[in-house]
Amino acid sequence: MTGSTGLSYILIVEDEPLIALHLQQMLTELGFHDVRSAPDLPRGVVAVQSARPGLAILDVDLGGVPVFPLAEILRAAGVPILFTSGRAHEDLPADWIDLPYAAKPITKPLLAAAIRVVGLLPEEAALPNPSSVPGPVRPR
Repeated sequence: MTGSTGLSYILIVEDEPLIALHLQQMLTELGFHDVRSAPDLPRGVVAVQSARPGLAILDVDLGGVPVFPLAEILRAAGVPILFTSGRAHEDLPADWIDLPYAAKPITKPLLAAAIRVVGLLPEEAALPNPSSVPGPVRPR
């Protein structure tokens, strides 16, 4: 999907290795082939400084460290952001509450719906019955 959308790569910043691997696998199944991950804030910043992603999927809480400093860098660069968390959407700081959000545990239909919200997954890639997608996906 990289070539057809002009998307450079998707960056996952997630401190739980199994969750990061699961996200990467689902993204690959959805047609995104250049997916990279960083396990913490410093490596996330390095990844963004090395190459601008086309989408960032950010865990809100990286082992007790908030991801928002990286989100600021991404927002300033115009990179679409999808937040993930096991916490309620309403727990996000007011500056970030309007950005797309997907509650954990994230399923492939939920991930696809969230990526559609940011405009990076065409409707023809839709999964069956998108109205039955579980969990909250908040639009921008």
